Amino acid sequence: QRIAKWGYSAWNSSSSINEACRESHGIEDEWKCMFAEHVSMHVETPAFFVNSKYDPWQLRAILGIKCEYDVGCPAHQETSYVLYGQSMVRSLEILPEKHGYYVSNCIRHCMAGSRGRWNIM
Repeated sequence: QRIAKWGYSAWNSSSSINEACRESHGIEDEWKCMFAEHVSMHVETPAFFVNSKYDPWQLRAILGIKCEYDVGCPAHQETSYVLYGQSMVRSLEILPEKHGYYVSNCIRHCMAGSRGRWNIM
């Protein structure tokens, strides 16, 4: 949270954040509107989200998992990343019906950034 709050301020994000989201979160928590799970509730245009449950950058930077995920990970770290993925899916399951999503179990940071990615999914 500390880094996200810093980024919100350093990047002057307030000017490009969804106004309805900012109003619903208030000044202390408007930084959360940089993240889909918070802003999507306020987006009027139907959206379709494509994401992986398991992002290698997030596993390292957020959870501190430095092993190769399901190969040689201690049980407590494997449990942590499985729970992290489940939490992400739960946040998608509460999206308004006008939005949709596709979630892969592949460990990827960029799911749809290039044509080649679709060939390996």
